[in-house]
Amino acid sequence: MYASDSFKGSIFTSLLPGGSLLVLAVVLFILSEPLARRLASSPSADAKESVCTFEQFQALAFAVAGILILASSLPGLGRAVQDLFILYSYHKQGGMNPADRVFSSWLYSAGVFAQLVVGVLLLLNPKGFRNVWRYLRSAGT
Repeated sequence: MYASDSFKGSIFTSLLPGGSLLVLAVVLFILSEPLARRLASSPSADAKESVCTFEQFQALAFAVAGILILASSLPGLGRAVQDLFILYSYHKQGGMNPADRVFSSWLYSAGVFAQLVVGVLLLLNPKGFRNVWRYLRSAGT
């Protein structure tokens, strides 16, 4: 009885961070345009221009997403480089690595490097992603 409860609790605690980020991402995906329009609207009826435009908010959001993705991938970069170095040095010494270890190391490294690339691209070119985002949102309608 107690082992089953701890197993359920460990599954819940391991899925909670990713699940909450997924829910937040879906909510922001659905409500991004209304939220940006509301934030970009002028505070009073007298003002002719808002402080920031909708496009500037979108670019800022993509740049912030790039920073978050980049920051979350940096710790994994050390592990990825270490795994690849261990595989290389073990292979250079004439040893045989198990196939699953080689595959998981390469897969993990590819994932980390993909996160780095996406994070850097979002950070350095948020307007390009803003245009892709606009195209994807209007493609279905």
